[in-house]
Amino acid sequence: MKKKIPYAIANWEQMIEENGYFVDKTKYLEELENYAAPVFLRPRRFGKSLMCSIQECYYDINRKDKFNELFKDTYIGQNPTKEHNQYMILRLDFSKIEISSDVVKIEERFNHIVKHSLQLFCYKYRNYFKDIDLTQESISIILDEILINIEMYELPKMYVIIDEYDNFTNQLITSGKDAVYKKITSGQDDSFLKTFFKILKEGIGSRTIRRVYITGVLPITIDDLSSGFNIAKILTLKDEFLSMLGFNQNEVDKYLEDVIRDFKIENVNVEAVKDILKNFYDGYKFAVNAEPLYNSTIVTFFLEEFSEMKEIPQFFIDPNLKTDVNWIRRLTVKESNTKAMLEEIIFSGGLKYNQDLLTNSFDANTFFTKDFYPCSLFYLGMLTIDDKENMVIPNQTMQSIFTVYYNEVEQYHINQEYNDVFIQFRKDLDINALFAGYW
Repeated sequence: MKKKIPYAIANWEQMIEENGYFVDKTKYLEELENYAAPVFLRPRRFGKSLMCSIQECYYDINRKDKFNELFKDTYIGQNPTKEHNQYMILRLDFSKIEISSDVVKIEERFNHIVKHSLQLFCYKYRNYFKDIDLTQESISIILDEILINIEMYELPKMYVIIDEYDNFTNQLITSGKDAVYKKITSGQDDSFLKTFFKILKEGIGSRTIRRVYITGVLPITIDDLSSGFNIAKILTLKDEFLSMLGFNQNEVDKYLEDVIRDFKIENVNVEAVKDILKNFYDGYKFAVNAEPLYNSTIVTFFLEEFSEMKEIPQFFIDPNLKTDVNWIRRLTVKESNTKAMLEEIIFSGGLKYNQDLLTNSFDANTFFTKDFYPCSLFYLGMLTIDDKENMVIPNQTMQSIFTVYYNEVEQYHINQEYNDVFIQFRKDLDINALFAGYW
């Protein structure tokens, strides 16, 4: 069966069944088992949802008969832990929650999404649950009743996976709905979000929930939930998890070699392809001494195009990668601050930062202060660590995105006249004429 390049596939079962390429990250499951409430943050398009799917397949008691099929070619398949296929999986995706200026409407949407997941959970594990009242309006009551049944009848424990936990709260922040955000996260103790996380916390305490694994982009929401879920352990910057998502150089080299061989791509300069991959997708460092990583999803985007065309594609930047420009504007509050920050990044290649601020807890208020600009952009994947003092632009892709932002803010419009200047540059390689033409 011909191998498939799994661009935009975040389902482990589908990837295996369709014979997709994968870089084996399953060894990290062993480390995750040391935590009850791990939170792992990475920028968009870094493969967070696929890791959620891997855990869902590995720990699901209903997939016990498929263990060998799904994991035979992986590290964890050859070195399984005692916990494999031991739990009932509750999978949640908060990116489906639509935002509004009305807290009640957000709560209704939240309840609808979670209730649907709880109904699916009870159906999947119907051999264990007989009398759960799923018609109740309160998802907290439904969840609490499920956990009581698990405790009373000594059922397999629940394993909760929350993908994109902060997607809707981040949207509230970027759209300026600060009052709504505060009501949901750091306001009253009985907000629907706090209540939900309190029940998860109680489930871990009663040992009816084995683990709550959470992914997202920013640490703001989990910090603002404070006492509602103060058992969370953010693993983002821990040494043993730095390379859990993203590809290192060896992994990318092997991926490329496999694609060239399997798709019979000939007459291509392999070193030129490697240079493009490195320049455009490599360079993300999540600690001073960490290995640089490639954005895994965008590497896959490139290789899919490469395999179809059997030559180097014309365009290297996935249009889905661009981080919402509203983040830049929201971070800097005033246009003058936006211009000043972008100018410094564009012309110096990055920003200075305080290393202590990366590990400090910070809420929505501190996140938007000037000292935190580098840390904010770090979590968004727009800047990365260079050394103990400097954040830098990780690669050519982010350089290009920053340049577009800069041109938008400064209202510089690249027109046909400049295209002509660049065409001339390709002929005579006169760099002075190129820059003179730009300005």
